[in-house]
Amino acid sequence: MTAEVSAHELLTLQGAEGVEFDVLFLRLMVRHHEDGIAMARNASAFVRMPKIRKIANDFIYQQEHELAQMDRLITSYGAQSSTLPLPELPAFAMCKGQQLPE
Repeated sequence: MTAEVSAHELLTLQGAEGVEFDVLFLRLMVRHHEDGIAMARNASAFVRMPKIRKIANDFIYQQEHELAQMDRLITSYGAQSSTLPLPELPAFAMCKGQQLPE
């Protein structure tokens, strides 16, 4: 997962203004949302309690909607879309070097 914002990214954001600030902020939020979606997909696939699965699925739906909104804003500034294909479950599980149980 990559949701943590680096010190360099925070300094760059603090020094940015106007469109540069807006686009950088949105790109950082896109990355944050993508990681949250990957985590929720993992939870949805492996959680045992149905209430938690529903929370995870609702979160995925909401965050995907927000990703689309942010992407439209980014492209409205003339910047390249920043949404990337979301990771599949095995890729998410391996982010920290861990394999999914078979």
